[in-house]
Amino acid sequence: MTDKPWLQHYPQEIDWGQTIKARPLHDLLVDAAKEWPDHVHMASWGAISPIGKAPIWWSGRRKAFKSWG
Repeated sequence: MTDKPWLQHYPQEIDWGQTIKARPLHDLLVDAAKEWPDHVHMASWGAISPIGKAPIWWSGRRKAFKSWG
């Protein structure tokens, strides 16, 4: 871990060598919204949006994101 000194600031129980299944980002975000609906998704201009409401926001922008490639 000496080549990655920042790792010493993370909890010891994290397995940095674990394999993570590749999935679309949108799926990961929807799962996070289901698991932690009250956590902050976005804070901007004094407004705070919980992640539980984020899938509504994402679905409205998915078409635009896809068009960007």
